[in-house]
Parts: sequence; C-alpha cells; structure tokens
Amino acid sequence: TSDSDTVTIYVYPKPTMTPAPTQICETSPSMDDTLTITGATTPDPQTVYSWYLTSATNYGYISANLPPGDSSIIVTTLPNLSGMYTYMAEVTDGFTTCIDTVTASIQVLPVNVTVTPTSANICPGDSVTLTASGTTTYAWSSNPAGFVSAAAVVTVKPAVTTSYYVIGTLGTCTDTDTVVVTVNPKPTVVATTPKDTVCAYSTTSVLATPAGAGPPWTYLWWPATGLSSATAANPTVTMGATAITYYVQVTDPIGCKSDTDSVTIYVYPKPTLTVAPTQICQTGPSMDDTLTITGATTPDPQTVYSWYLT
Repeated sequence: TSDSDTVTIYVYPKPTMTPAPTQICETSPSMDDTLTITGATTPDPQTVYSWYLTSATNYGYISANLPPGDSSIIVTTLPNLSGMYTYMAEVTDGFTTCIDTVTASIQVLPVNVTVTPTSANICPGDSVTLTASGTTTYAWSSNPAGFVSAAAVVTVKPAVTTSYYVIGTLGTCTDTDTVVVTVNPKPTVVATTPKDTVCAYSTTSVLATPAGAGPPWTYLWWPATGLSSATAANPTVTMGATAITYYVQVTDPIGCKSDTDSVTIYVYPKPTLTVAPTQICQTGPSMDDTLTITGATTPDPQTVYSWYLT
C-alpha cells in the first residue's frame, strides 16, 4: 500500500464593502456618501462590480453604467428622507473568476430640531417655557447674551425682548432653531372725575384713560360701592354722605396689567341752622328771634335759601 497524501483547497477571501461615513445628516447640504469595496484581487481591470439599491423605498441613487474595475462609487440620498439605505454589489473577480455579493448600509439621521412655542409675547416680569425636540442633546444661548442651558425644556424670564437659539445634536448631526420672546411694555391708566367735590347723594362719574397696546381694554374699578359698573371705562357714581376714593386697573389685549391709579371724590359739608337765642319769653316786649344758616359756600351771591315753617 502507498503512503497517504493530502491536498489543501484555499478559498479566496470574500470582498467587503464599507461606507464612509456610515451616518449622514438629513439636513446636510450634500447627501452624498462613498461606498468602497475591498478584498477583490487587485489591480485587475477585468474585475466587474455591479451595484444595486436593495430597496426602492429607500430613495437612493446609484450611478449607472459603471466601468469594470470601479470598486468605489458615490451614492446620493434624497433630502428630508431619513432611514437606513442598504446597498449591494455583485463582484466578479477578474483574476479568480469568483462571484460574490456584498452589502453595506448608510443611516440617514432625521435631524430637525424645533422649539415650541414658535414665538411668545409676555408681560414685564412674566416667564415662558420653551421646549426643544427632534434631537438627543441641546445647547441654548440668547441675544442679548446671558442665557445658557443644556436642557430640552427651559423656562425664561427676559427683561427685554430676547432671541433664544438652540442647537440640537443627533449623533454627528446638528440643527438649529430660534424663538423670539417679545416683552411688551406695561400699559398705563389715568383716573379722573369731572368734578372732584360734589353734593352728598348726588351723581357724577369717573373716567379711566388707558395707553399702551390696546384697544380693546379690560377695566376694573374698586370698591364697587356707588358705581353703575365696576368694569366700564366711564361708570356713573351715586354718591353717599362722605368722600370716596376709587381705584382702577386696565388690562391690554395681550394680558398685561397696568399699575393702579386712583381718584377721590369729596362731598361738600352739609349746612347747619342755628337759632340765637334758642329760647324767648312769651311776655317779652318782642317775640323776634334770629335763625342763621352756616356751612354753605360763602360768599356766593348765587346761594339760594328757601325758608319753611314745618
């Protein structure tokens, strides 16, 4: 019998395909990526590479009519269509005649950072909450400068109208958004009355004159005592026996409230009647007595006195 012998059959290494980079950004100005196949016997002008996009729903583009031996191509994905783009190539090695397929995937990251609300109007001293979404990390800044944060949800309280900027990052991709928070000036109001001193139990009125972002305006008077309406701009006042001070505040259409203003209406003092003397004698030579009214505005020739015996 003969001695035994052995033979070893080797397998050519399978080619590989790598994208560079493996991720691209949906908002990038260029959506190009490069696919490169390595591992085929090179250099060999007879090696053939046939390229395919494995799923038409990925909306990718591959250059057509590639020449034999072209082991690297540029692929383009359409903007605003995030997802995983998988490409396949059939490689016919010109030296070994081996045929194999290789695949590689490119991830298009959906980068679109947004802030809600898209704008805001606030009153002096108020705050507003801004919410960023669409990425995994955030970096806030402002103009005028002074505000920074890395949170997705922030609460801001600017003293003046301010622009807030957020940079959102997803992987290696970034996007930006801006929101303007407008600080509206506080409205003003002046309270007046046509006559600041009136007779007891008479009627008069008060008037609120606002200025600012209105109309329409919302009015609030207090106390409501004697007012025909506590929410009118020019309510009628029915006076009592004593002076009264009314306060008013207005609210503009944005919801900003004014400081309060006030107006006081005084009441003229009630006249009094005095008798001098208060007693007289039935048998006296004279039955005369003097009645005197005091307290009316004097001297005033227009003051009228009408006398009655009750």
